[in-house]
Amino acid sequence: MTFSDFFGLDASYEKRRYLQAMAAMTVAAFFWAVIEHLGGLVPRGYSPVQTVWSRYLVHMLLMLILFAPRKRSALVRTRCLGLQVLRALLMVGMPACFIWGAAFFPVRVVWLAFWSSIVMLLALKWLLSREQTARYQWFAAGGGWLGIWAMSGAAFPPVSWQYLLPIGMGLCFALYVIMTSRMHGESTQTKLFHTAWWVFLSMSLVAPFQWKMPSFKVLVVYACIGLSGYLCLFFLDKSIEMAPVSVTVPMIFTVPLWSGIQEIIITGRPLEGMAAAGAVIIAGTSALLILAVWSGRVRLSATD
Repeated sequence: MTFSDFFGLDASYEKRRYLQAMAAMTVAAFFWAVIEHLGGLVPRGYSPVQTVWSRYLVHMLLMLILFAPRKRSALVRTRCLGLQVLRALLMVGMPACFIWGAAFFPVRVVWLAFWSSIVMLLALKWLLSREQTARYQWFAAGGGWLGIWAMSGAAFPPVSWQYLLPIGMGLCFALYVIMTSRMHGESTQTKLFHTAWWVFLSMSLVAPFQWKMPSFKVLVVYACIGLSGYLCLFFLDKSIEMAPVSVTVPMIFTVPLWSGIQEIIITGRPLEGMAAAGAVIIAGTSALLILAVWSGRVRLSATD
Protein backbone atom coordinates (compact mmCIF):
# COMPACT_ATOMS: atom_id res chain seq x y z
CA MET A 1 0.00 0.00 0.00
CA THR A 2 1.43 3.37 -1.02
CA PHE A 3 1.17 6.74 0.69
CA SER A 4 -1.54 7.78 -1.75
CA ASP A 5 -3.50 4.53 -1.38
CA PHE A 6 -3.49 4.94 2.39
CA PHE A 7 -4.98 8.42 2.17
CA GLY A 8 -7.32 7.52 -0.68
CA LEU A 9 -5.75 9.94 -3.15
CA ASP A 10 -6.60 9.59 -6.82
CA ALA A 11 -3.33 10.98 -8.12
CA SER A 12 -0.95 10.59 -11.02
CA TYR A 13 2.31 8.74 -10.62
CA GLU A 14 4.27 12.01 -10.40
CA LYS A 15 1.92 13.45 -7.82
CA ARG A 16 2.13 10.29 -5.69
CA ARG A 17 5.92 10.37 -5.95
CA TYR A 18 6.05 13.98 -4.79
CA LEU A 19 3.71 13.27 -1.88
CA GLN A 20 5.79 10.24 -0.90
CA ALA A 21 8.93 12.39 -1.04
CA MET A 22 7.32 14.95 1.27
CA ALA A 23 6.29 12.14 3.63
CA ALA A 24 9.88 10.83 3.61
CA MET A 25 11.19 14.32 4.49
CA THR A 26 8.72 14.51 7.36
CA VAL A 27 9.94 11.12 8.66
CA ALA A 28 13.52 12.41 8.39
CA ALA A 29 12.43 15.40 10.49
CA PHE A 30 10.97 13.03 13.10
CA PHE A 31 14.25 11.15 13.49
CA TRP A 32 16.14 14.45 13.56
CA ALA A 33 14.02 15.47 16.55
CA VAL A 34 14.71 12.08 18.17
CA ILE A 35 18.47 12.64 17.76
CA GLU A 36 18.24 16.04 19.45
CA HIS A 37 16.27 14.57 22.35
CA LEU A 38 18.70 11.67 22.77
CA GLY A 39 21.65 14.07 22.64
CA GLY A 40 20.18 15.83 25.65
CA LEU A 41 20.41 12.55 27.61
CA VAL A 42 24.21 12.44 27.30
CA PRO A 43 25.71 13.79 30.57
CA ARG A 44 27.59 17.08 30.31
CA GLY A 45 30.91 15.44 31.14
CA TYR A 46 31.01 13.87 27.68
CA SER A 47 32.34 15.89 24.74
CA PRO A 48 29.91 16.67 21.89
CA VAL A 49 32.72 15.60 19.55
CA GLN A 50 32.67 12.16 21.15
CA THR A 51 28.90 11.97 20.72
CA VAL A 52 29.04 12.86 17.01
CA TRP A 53 31.98 10.49 16.42
CA SER A 54 30.07 7.67 18.18
CA ARG A 55 26.96 8.41 16.13
CA TYR A 56 28.75 7.84 12.85
CA LEU A 57 30.66 4.84 14.19
CA VAL A 58 27.33 3.16 15.00
CA HIS A 59 25.96 4.26 11.61
CA MET A 60 28.94 2.71 9.82
CA LEU A 61 28.93 -0.54 11.82
CA LEU A 62 25.19 -0.91 11.26
CA MET A 63 25.66 -0.67 7.50
CA LEU A 64 28.59 -3.10 7.52
CA ILE A 65 26.51 -5.66 9.43
CA LEU A 66 23.31 -5.26 7.39
CA PHE A 67 24.54 -4.55 3.88
CA ALA A 68 28.21 -5.50 3.42
CA PRO A 69 27.60 -9.32 3.32
CA ARG A 70 25.12 -8.86 0.45
CA LYS A 71 26.46 -5.84 -1.41
CA ARG A 72 30.17 -6.47 -0.81
CA SER A 73 32.27 -3.98 -2.78
CA ALA A 74 29.13 -2.39 -4.27
CA LEU A 75 28.53 -0.76 -0.90
CA VAL A 76 31.63 1.44 -1.32
CA ARG A 77 31.99 1.61 -5.12
CA THR A 78 31.29 5.12 -6.37
CA ARG A 79 31.70 7.13 -9.55
CA CYS A 80 32.07 10.47 -7.72
CA LEU A 81 34.47 9.96 -4.82
CA GLY A 82 35.37 13.63 -4.55
CA LEU A 83 31.72 14.64 -4.23
CA GLN A 84 31.17 11.88 -1.66
CA VAL A 85 34.04 13.18 0.48
CA LEU A 86 32.97 16.82 0.22
CA ARG A 87 29.37 15.94 1.05
CA ALA A 88 30.48 13.96 4.11
CA LEU A 89 32.73 16.79 5.32
CA LEU A 90 29.68 19.05 5.37
CA MET A 91 28.32 16.69 8.04
CA VAL A 92 31.50 17.51 10.00
CA GLY A 93 31.01 21.23 9.45
CA MET A 94 27.46 21.18 10.78
CA PRO A 95 28.23 19.95 14.33
CA ALA A 96 31.50 21.93 14.41
CA CYS A 97 29.62 25.18 13.71
CA PHE A 98 26.94 24.18 16.22
CA ILE A 99 29.47 23.47 18.99
CA TRP A 100 31.33 26.74 18.39
CA GLY A 101 28.13 28.71 17.99
CA ALA A 102 26.76 27.34 21.27
CA ALA A 103 29.84 28.77 23.00
CA PHE A 104 28.61 32.29 22.11
CA PHE A 105 24.82 32.00 22.00
CA PRO A 106 22.02 30.08 23.71
CA VAL A 107 21.30 26.82 21.89
CA ARG A 108 17.83 28.01 20.85
CA VAL A 109 19.40 31.04 19.13
CA VAL A 110 21.87 28.79 17.29
CA TRP A 111 19.03 26.59 16.01
CA LEU A 112 16.91 29.57 15.01
CA ALA A 113 19.76 31.02 12.95
CA PHE A 114 20.42 27.56 11.48
CA TRP A 115 16.88 27.23 10.13
CA SER A 116 17.56 30.09 7.73
CA SER A 117 19.27 27.27 5.79
CA ILE A 118 15.98 26.52 4.00
CA VAL A 119 15.89 30.02 2.52
CA MET A 120 19.60 29.71 1.64
CA LEU A 121 18.91 26.36 -0.01
CA LEU A 122 16.10 27.72 -2.20
CA ALA A 123 18.27 30.68 -3.20
CA LEU A 124 21.30 28.49 -3.99
CA LYS A 125 19.19 26.11 -6.09
CA TRP A 126 18.03 29.07 -8.16
CA LEU A 127 21.57 30.45 -8.55
CA LEU A 128 23.16 27.10 -9.43
CA SER A 129 20.49 25.48 -11.57
CA ARG A 130 17.83 28.17 -12.10
CA GLU A 131 15.29 25.90 -10.39
CA GLN A 132 12.19 28.02 -10.04
CA THR A 133 10.69 28.40 -6.58
CA ALA A 134 7.01 29.31 -6.49
CA ARG A 135 5.84 32.19 -4.36
CA TYR A 136 3.91 29.88 -2.06
CA GLN A 137 7.15 27.94 -1.41
CA TRP A 138 8.92 31.14 -0.34
CA PHE A 139 5.89 31.95 1.78
CA ALA A 140 6.01 28.49 3.37
CA ALA A 141 9.75 28.84 4.05
CA GLY A 142 9.24 32.21 5.72
CA GLY A 143 6.17 31.00 7.62
CA GLY A 144 7.99 27.90 8.80
CA TRP A 145 10.88 30.00 10.11
CA LEU A 146 8.46 32.32 11.94
CA GLY A 147 6.80 29.26 13.49
CA ILE A 148 10.15 28.00 14.71
CA TRP A 149 10.96 31.43 16.15
CA ALA A 150 7.65 31.44 18.02
CA MET A 151 8.22 27.91 19.36
CA SER A 152 11.80 28.65 20.44
CA GLY A 153 11.05 31.86 22.31
CA ALA A 154 14.55 32.99 21.31
CA ALA A 155 15.54 36.63 21.54
CA PHE A 156 18.41 37.59 19.27
CA PRO A 157 21.50 39.09 20.93
CA PRO A 158 23.15 42.09 19.23
CA VAL A 159 24.49 41.33 15.76
CA SER A 160 28.11 40.13 15.78
CA TRP A 161 30.49 38.10 13.63
CA GLN A 162 29.72 35.01 15.75
CA TYR A 163 26.41 34.72 13.91
CA LEU A 164 28.46 33.36 11.02
CA LEU A 165 28.83 30.11 13.00
CA PRO A 166 25.14 29.03 13.06
CA ILE A 167 24.69 30.48 9.58
CA GLY A 168 27.66 28.38 8.49
CA MET A 169 25.92 25.38 10.01
CA GLY A 170 22.87 26.15 7.88
CA LEU A 171 25.03 26.62 4.78
CA CYS A 172 26.59 23.18 5.35
CA PHE A 173 23.13 21.61 5.43
CA ALA A 174 21.99 23.50 2.32
CA LEU A 175 25.08 22.41 0.37
CA TYR A 176 24.67 18.82 1.60
CA VAL A 177 21.17 18.73 0.15
CA ILE A 178 22.27 20.29 -3.15
CA MET A 179 25.18 17.85 -3.53
CA THR A 180 22.87 14.93 -2.78
CA SER A 181 20.47 16.08 -5.50
CA ARG A 182 23.36 16.10 -8.00
CA MET A 183 24.53 12.54 -7.29
CA HIS A 184 22.43 10.81 -9.92
CA GLY A 185 23.01 7.08 -10.30
CA GLU A 186 24.60 6.63 -6.87
CA SER A 187 22.73 4.19 -4.62
CA THR A 188 21.33 5.51 -1.36
CA GLN A 189 23.27 2.96 0.70
CA THR A 190 26.57 3.85 -1.00
CA LYS A 191 26.03 7.53 -0.27
CA LEU A 192 25.15 6.81 3.35
CA PHE A 193 28.17 4.56 3.85
CA HIS A 194 30.55 7.17 2.46
CA THR A 195 28.94 9.80 4.68
CA ALA A 196 29.51 7.69 7.79
CA TRP A 197 33.03 6.59 6.79
CA TRP A 198 34.45 10.03 5.96
CA VAL A 199 32.85 11.73 8.97
CA PHE A 200 34.15 8.96 11.24
CA LEU A 201 37.62 9.13 9.69
CA SER A 202 37.96 12.91 9.87
CA MET A 203 36.63 13.15 13.43
CA SER A 204 38.98 10.36 14.52
CA LEU A 205 41.72 13.00 14.32
CA VAL A 206 40.08 14.84 17.22
CA ALA A 207 37.85 12.42 19.15
CA PRO A 208 40.64 10.45 20.93
CA PHE A 209 41.83 13.64 22.62
CA GLN A 210 38.35 14.31 24.05
CA TRP A 211 37.46 10.70 24.84
CA LYS A 212 35.86 9.68 28.12
CA MET A 213 34.97 6.05 28.77
CA PRO A 214 31.18 5.90 28.45
CA SER A 215 28.96 4.16 30.96
CA PHE A 216 26.57 1.44 29.81
CA LYS A 217 23.70 3.93 29.79
CA VAL A 218 25.66 6.33 27.59
CA LEU A 219 26.60 3.48 25.24
CA VAL A 220 22.91 2.69 24.81
CA VAL A 221 22.18 6.36 24.09
CA TYR A 222 25.04 6.46 21.55
CA ALA A 223 23.64 3.35 19.85
CA CYS A 224 20.16 4.90 19.64
CA ILE A 225 21.61 8.16 18.28
CA GLY A 226 23.53 6.22 15.62
CA LEU A 227 20.46 4.24 14.57
CA SER A 228 18.27 7.36 14.49
CA GLY A 229 21.00 9.22 12.59
CA TYR A 230 21.13 6.54 9.92
CA LEU A 231 17.33 6.55 9.54
CA CYS A 232 17.25 10.36 9.40
CA LEU A 233 19.80 10.51 6.59
CA PHE A 234 18.19 7.56 4.79
CA PHE A 235 14.79 9.25 4.58
CA LEU A 236 16.40 12.61 3.82
CA ASP A 237 18.34 11.16 0.89
CA LYS A 238 15.33 9.20 -0.36
CA SER A 239 13.20 12.32 -0.31
CA ILE A 240 15.81 14.28 -2.28
CA GLU A 241 16.02 11.47 -4.86
CA MET A 242 12.26 11.43 -5.43
CA ALA A 243 11.39 15.09 -6.01
CA PRO A 244 12.90 18.59 -6.42
CA VAL A 245 14.24 19.95 -3.15
CA SER A 246 12.15 23.12 -3.50
CA VAL A 247 9.10 20.88 -3.05
CA THR A 248 10.31 18.63 -0.26
CA VAL A 249 12.94 20.34 1.89
CA PRO A 250 10.63 22.95 3.52
CA MET A 251 8.97 19.96 5.23
CA ILE A 252 12.11 19.69 7.38
CA PHE A 253 10.69 22.63 9.33
CA THR A 254 8.58 20.02 11.13
CA VAL A 255 11.61 19.09 13.28
CA PRO A 256 10.60 21.51 16.09
CA LEU A 257 7.00 20.35 15.75
CA TRP A 258 8.08 16.73 16.35
CA SER A 259 10.23 17.92 19.25
CA GLY A 260 7.20 19.61 20.76
CA ILE A 261 5.10 16.46 20.35
CA GLN A 262 7.82 14.38 22.01
CA GLU A 263 7.98 16.87 24.87
CA ILE A 264 4.20 16.64 25.36
CA ILE A 265 4.37 12.83 25.45
CA ILE A 266 7.28 12.79 27.90
CA THR A 267 6.17 15.55 30.27
CA GLY A 268 2.40 15.43 29.80
CA ARG A 269 2.32 19.23 29.53
CA PRO A 270 0.71 20.79 26.44
CA LEU A 271 2.30 23.61 24.46
CA GLU A 272 1.12 27.04 25.51
CA GLY A 273 1.26 30.63 24.31
CA MET A 274 3.79 31.41 21.60
CA ALA A 275 5.00 27.81 21.46
CA ALA A 276 1.49 26.61 20.61
CA ALA A 277 1.05 29.41 18.06
CA GLY A 278 4.37 28.47 16.45
CA ALA A 279 3.33 24.83 16.22
CA VAL A 280 0.10 25.86 14.48
CA ILE A 281 2.05 28.01 11.99
CA ILE A 282 4.45 25.15 11.16
CA ALA A 283 1.58 22.69 10.77
CA GLY A 284 -0.27 25.18 8.58
CA THR A 285 2.67 25.84 6.26
CA SER A 286 3.29 22.09 5.96
CA ALA A 287 -0.37 21.57 5.05
CA LEU A 288 -0.05 24.36 2.45
CA LEU A 289 2.88 22.56 0.81
CA ILE A 290 0.99 19.24 0.70
CA LEU A 291 -2.16 20.89 -0.64
CA ALA A 292 -0.18 22.62 -3.39
CA VAL A 293 1.10 19.26 -4.68
CA TRP A 294 -2.25 17.54 -4.26
CA SER A 295 -4.11 20.30 -6.10
CA GLY A 296 -1.61 20.32 -8.98
CA ARG A 297 -0.14 23.78 -8.37
CA VAL A 298 3.38 22.29 -8.47
CA ARG A 299 4.82 21.80 -11.95
CA LEU A 300 5.21 18.02 -11.79
CA SER A 301 7.63 17.84 -14.68
CA ALA A 302 10.22 19.78 -12.68
CA THR A 303 13.43 17.91 -12.01
CA ASP A 304 16.59 18.48 -10.03
